[in-house]
Amino acid sequence: MIVGTVAVALITVVLYPAHVNSGIPAFLFLLVVVTLSLDFGFAAATVVSVVAVGCVDYFFIPPLLEWQITNPVDAVGLFTFWATSLVITRLASNARKEAETAERKRREAALLYDAASRLLSLEPEMAAGTLSLRVFREVFDLRAACLYDGTTESLLLDGQSPHDLGEQTRKAYLSDRDFRDPQYALDVRCLRVAGKLTGAIGFDGQLDDESTIGPLSLMAATAIERARSFRDSAKAAAAAQTETLRSAILDAIAHEF
Repeated sequence: MIVGTVAVALITVVLYPAHVNSGIPAFLFLLVVVTLSLDFGFAAATVVSVVAVGCVDYFFIPPLLEWQITNPVDAVGLFTFWATSLVITRLASNARKEAETAERKRREAALLYDAASRLLSLEPEMAAGTLSLRVFREVFDLRAACLYDGTTESLLLDGQSPHDLGEQTRKAYLSDRDFRDPQYALDVRCLRVAGKLTGAIGFDGQLDDESTIGPLSLMAATAIERARSFRDSAKAAAAAQTETLRSAILDAIAHEF
């Protein structure tokens, strides 16, 4: 706001001695207001636009150096300038906010893609271990990440959490209720597969919003299910090998008899 006010004052100092038409400073003031809205937002640009209207009235519209307008045309022109500056400022501010939102979502999507790629590169038996938590912690710059696997009743923690993240994650699973503490930047989500509660995951660190936490929770649930499927497959393969070995032993004994 101070920058915009100084710019309006400089334009006034330069143009006032030349007694130029009011349209020239009004156009330059409009450029200042629009430029200001791109960097400092709508509120600051609105204040500067009021200052600009006052300068146009006082220094460039007859009678000069007086806060009054005798010509109705000048009054309409001054009001049009002020309304135009506000409309353009609002549009520019909205465009800037939309651009910032789009850039933030692009960064989130890139981070989620990176995390998903690194999780898929892990071995199935390690997908629900501390390595997956380390992926979350490193990619999203978290203090700690915690995973409670309900199928094995195991609690895994990667990083250092000064806010007892492990206990909060375990409580969230036992109570089947998500937990969030904005003051300490804690987020704990229950994990479900096909509607069944399978575990809980907790994050200690600043995550942007639901668009990030939701996909991370889904990745964690998929990692737990992937590890469980691998364990079941390994058990089934071991049981089949045991049965084959037992049959071979019985066949050998029968042959000896």
